[in-house]
Amino acid sequence: MESEVKEITTFRANATRMRGAQPGPEGAVNKVFNAEFNQRKSTFAIDANGMSAVAWLPDDKAAGARAQTFLRARAATIEGGTSEVLRSQMAERILGLPRDTDMDKGIPWAQTKHN
Repeated sequence: MESEVKEITTFRANATRMRGAQPGPEGAVNKVFNAEFNQRKSTFAIDANGMSAVAWLPDDKAAGARAQTFLRARAATIEGGTSEVLRSQMAERILGLPRDTDMDKGIPWAQTKHN
């Protein structure tokens, strides 16, 4: 089911671009969906393989690929804009929700409070 939703959303985005229309929110939606979908798939693969998912023989290329995919799936939710940031953008732009309050607005970076 999730694969079909992903394909339909991608088709919709491509059709919009082919018509020459401005890109809509599909890009951000796809990025968040794909990143989290890949996490679920790779977690399932790790869980399904049990102990061989964390300790494998050196010549077991499939096990190494599963581990690599699992780790890359985590990185994909961080790089290129975190899923949380993209969700905030979608909330503002698609749903029309108000922006988060910017307590440091108009204050130079050097004068803002840091952790």
